[in-house]
Amino acid sequence: MRRFLSWRAAAWWGPPRTNGCSGSPPAERRTACPSWARRRTRARPPGADVFEEFDYADLYAPVDLDIGHCRLSVARIAGDETGEVGATHLRVATKYPNLTRRHFERRGIQAECVKLNGAMELAPSLGLARQIVDLVSTGTTLKQNGLVETSRIMDITARLIVNRAALKTDPRIAALVDAFRENAGHRERTARQSAAKDAA
Repeated sequence: MRRFLSWRAAAWWGPPRTNGCSGSPPAERRTACPSWARRRTRARPPGADVFEEFDYADLYAPVDLDIGHCRLSVARIAGDETGEVGATHLRVATKYPNLTRRHFERRGIQAECVKLNGAMELAPSLGLARQIVDLVSTGTTLKQNGLVETSRIMDITARLIVNRAALKTDPRIAALVDAFRENAGHRERTARQSAAKDAA
């Protein structure tokens, strides 16, 4: 099984690389959903952030790969007490405008999103926005820039993303999905058994 998965990973994704979230695909792949969705790409592992942000009807996320763990969070300058209390409009710097707007809409707040693609943590100090929405792993970068995490929008893991049409017509894609499902199920059973032993 491991040999099969390793071969498939190399064939479909290329050499493994990581960004700030441990074990996750590099940033350029995690945020490249629009282009690779339009090309002939049949399966790749972006994070749940990409899948939820772009919400393509022709894409399907059948397997949570349980890697690249991080979270999409709201942060602001430490000591800034203005926050969201009583606010009806906020300016937020993010590369996830759709997720950001939906998050604040649920709180009755209209979010004006300043779209940035990097160095999000610098936006408050530059006066671009009082708050940011960005991926957070350890929180070290936020602390180094005088920011505090105020709320969590969603937890992020890498997902196996496939084209729905390819899944139905290409047996290799179906085999790939089945293999990852089997591997994910095995890891989940192993984790439960380990937890049960620790609790005993």
